Amino acid sequence: HGYQQPIGNAFVVADRLKNTTGKVQIRLADVLPGWPYQWKNQEHWLNTVREIVQQKLSSELQNFDGYEIWNEPYGTWKDENGDFHTVLWKPTFDLIKSLDPTAKIIGPSFSYYHSERMSKFLDFAKANNCLPEVISWHQWGAEGFTNAVENYRQLEANKGISKRAISINEYSSTTHEYEGSPGISVPFIAKFERHGVESAMISWWFTNLPGRLGSLLTAKNEKGGGWWLYKWYGEMQGYMAKVVPPNDKSDGLDGFAAVDKENNLISIVVGGNTVGNVQVRVENIFAILGDSIDVLAEFVPWVNKDSAVLQTELINDLQYQISNNVLTINLNIASKFHGYRILLSSAEPAVVVPAERDSIFNGDFATGAAGWTLNVWAGEAQGSVKDEEYQVVIQEIGTEKYQIQLIQAGLRLERDQWYQISFDAYALAPRFIEVNVEQHESPWDSYLDQVQEFSLSISKTEQVFNFLMPTETDKNSRLSFNLGGETGTVFIDNVSLRKIEAPTGVKPTIKNKSQVILNQGVLSIDGARIADLQCVEVINLQGERLAVYSKVNHEINLGFLAKGLYVVKFKYPNWHHSILVVKP
Repeated sequence: HGYQQPIGNAFVVADRLKNTTGKVQIRLADVLPGWPYQWKNQEHWLNTVREIVQQKLSSELQNFDGYEIWNEPYGTWKDENGDFHTVLWKPTFDLIKSLDPTAKIIGPSFSYYHSERMSKFLDFAKANNCLPEVISWHQWGAEGFTNAVENYRQLEANKGISKRAISINEYSSTTHEYEGSPGISVPFIAKFERHGVESAMISWWFTNLPGRLGSLLTAKNEKGGGWWLYKWYGEMQGYMAKVVPPNDKSDGLDGFAAVDKENNLISIVVGGNTVGNVQVRVENIFAILGDSIDVLAEFVPWVNKDSAVLQTELINDLQYQISNNVLTINLNIASKFHGYRILLSSAEPAVVVPAERDSIFNGDFATGAAGWTLNVWAGEAQGSVKDEEYQVVIQEIGTEKYQIQLIQAGLRLERDQWYQISFDAYALAPRFIEVNVEQHESPWDSYLDQVQEFSLSISKTEQVFNFLMPTETDKNSRLSFNLGGETGTVFIDNVSLRKIEAPTGVKPTIKNKSQVILNQGVLSIDGARIADLQCVEVINLQGERLAVYSKVNHEINLGFLAKGLYVVKFKYPNWHHSILVVKP
C-alpha cells in the first residue's frame, strides 16, 4: 500500500524483480501510516490484511518470500492497543493461514535480539499454535550476532521447538552513515553464511533516498563501494566454503568464500573492523585447483556512502606462499571500510579456439565459455556457464535486440553451400530471441534472408533452421544470438553448425549473385528446375512489393522499373533466396 513510505509497495517491487532470483517479503505493518504505526482497531487491521492477502493470491507473481506480520513491536506497538500477542499476532496468523495456508509467516521482527522477549514470544506462539516458519530480528553491529543466534537456538531446543529458518530483515552498523560500507558489511555476510541465515536485508536508514539499495548506490544513483562488494557476493557460484575467523563473536576480520568446481575457481571476500597485515590461509588447495594456481587480489575503497567508486583496484604487490598443500596469502588491509577479494583459479593451459572452422567450437559448453563472447552494447547483462549451459541474465535492455548478443566468430562459410544451425534453448519465463548468421566486421551484413526468431518456453527445446550462403566465401563469419529484446534469463546449449545437402528445389544460379545489373531491363535465370520455382517477388528498398510473377521462365522483364536498387526474391517450396539488382 505504501502508506508508511511513499514507495516500497511489495507488489510493484515483486513485479520488477520477477525475472530475477530475488524474493520479496510483504511487511504488513507498513500499510499503516505514522511512526510508531497509527493503529485504529483490530477490525480495520484484519480487513486490511485480508485485502493484501487476496491481492497476493490474485496476482500472477510467484516471487514472494512470506508475510512479515509486524515490525519492531517493542517500539511500534502501543500499550493502549492491547496485548500484542492476543490482539494482533494470533488473529493475524490465523487469518493468513486460513486464506493462504502454504505461505510462510515471518516474525516477530524485534528491533534487536532480546532473549527474554524472544522466550516470551516463543512460549505464546507454541502454546497457541501460531509459530512462524521464519524467526526474524534486526541486527545492529555484527559483533553481537553470533551470541544472539546461539541463544535463540538454545531457546528452541529448551522449548522443544523444531529448528526454524532465520531472517535478519534489517542489518547495518549502529552508525547510520556507515550503511553500505564494504568493510562493515563483510562480517555480517560472513556470519550469516556461517550460521545458516536464510535471508537478510541491509538497512534503509536514508528513507528520503529510495532505490539506493541500502546505500550501495550513492545519492546520485552511482555505484558506491558497497555495490561492488555485493556484486562479488552475487557472482559466487558452487558451494560456500567453511571460513574460520580469528573471533566469530566480534566485528573484526572475517570473510566468506565459494568454491566453484565446475569453473575451477575459488572466490574469497575479506574485510572487517581491522587494519594492517593479515594472513588468509586456504587448505587443500591442490585437491581443488590442481598443481598450478593463479592468484589475483583486488580491493574496493570506500570514503562515504555518497562517494562513487568507478571500479575496483588490483593489488599488484600481493605476497603468498604454498607449503604442505596450504596457500597463505599476506594481505594488507588499509581501512576497516574497504573490502577485499581474492580469486584463485586453476592455471591450466589456455583453450585454443581453431580459426577458420566450418563448425561450432565448444557448442556443448564443456570447456566453459571458450570460443564464445557476450557483447553488451547497451543495457546490462551477465553471462556465465553453469551445468554446461550458457546462461545470460539480462537486467536492462537497450533499444535494439542485437545490443545484447552471445556470439561465436571465426566460422568459415562457403559460397553456395547449404548449412543447418541447431541449438537447445529455454528461459525462466516464455520469451522470444533472434538468431543471425552475419559478417563479423562492419557492415555486419546478414547472410540470412531474414533474421530468425524463436519462441522459448521454460522447457529445454531444440531449435533448427537451414540457410544457403549467398555471397562470396567468408572466412570469419559469426553466429549471433540476439537477446536484447526483453529482460530475463536465457539458457543456450548444444549449438551446432553443419553442412547439408540442398533441400528439395534446386536453387537457381543467378548471374553475378552479389549484385545484378539488368541488361536492357531483362533478368536472366539459369537453373535446371525452374518448374520448382513458386514465384518471384520484386521489392523496393522501402519494403513495398512492386510485382509478383507466379509463372517464371528463364527471363523476367523488369523494364518497367525506374532507375535504382531493388530486391528480387525467389520462393521455393522449402526455402527462398534473394538478390540485389540495379536498374541503370
